[in-house]
Amino acid sequence: MYDQNLQLHVAEEGSTEDILYFGSKTSDFLSSRIEFDNKNAYSFSLKPNRENKFYFEFENTAFNKAVYEKSGWIYKEWGSDNNESTLNTRRDSVSKYVAKYMESFRVFHFHDSSKTSRMRKPANIGDNSFFREDVSNLPAYLYWMQEVHPKDFRKIEYIITSVAPYFDGFNLHSDRINPEMIRLEWKEKRSDAYFNAQHLSDGTLRFIALATLLLQPKAPQVIIIDEPELGLHPFAVNMLAALIKKLL
Repeated sequence: MYDQNLQLHVAEEGSTEDILYFGSKTSDFLSSRIEFDNKNAYSFSLKPNRENKFYFEFENTAFNKAVYEKSGWIYKEWGSDNNESTLNTRRDSVSKYVAKYMESFRVFHFHDSSKTSRMRKPANIGDNSFFREDVSNLPAYLYWMQEVHPKDFRKIEYIITSVAPYFDGFNLHSDRINPEMIRLEWKEKRSDAYFNAQHLSDGTLRFIALATLLLQPKAPQVIIIDEPELGLHPFAVNMLAALIKKLL
């Protein structure tokens, strides 16, 4: 919605009927309110029309003056009958603050761990400014942590070992033929052989990505993980829950 892709999402899902709870016979609208530190808020209500689109019954931002006095929430109303959100075009101070906060959101998708997944492929070694949502720079980001934040890097290795006892640590370095690229390599205990991402199970690879996300030095303010437990062993799910709890 913030990126003004609501109608595209509706089309990809099938119809407004597929998004409304049990369809329009049970739910004739969809609404939500998000509060940020009890100081600012964003609210909206969506209704379906005959063209299989949602329109905004209302959309607003709000500032809680109770932070400074007792007058409570002050609302900035706009946007009725629009097909897309206008939040990122607003110029009032509260809307600009809420928009900036939403821009910091990162939605991570770890679903594709197939043999052709970008998660398993080499990455540009300099691609380490932030951890990408599709995890395509996993080896480059881990290498950056190894060199710049070794304590956080060792925490990741330790937590992976607790879930995969055969794991002895990463072996991260630039490619000898193409120094601009790096691949996710690791060592197995009691073996002098080196393995890469193609030798990891789907669940182990996803857990490595999750551990990197949650133990990175400067995590995003808001992290949204879609189905984090997908493909994980029950023990790994428990470890993941502990990591999330520690991050809160």
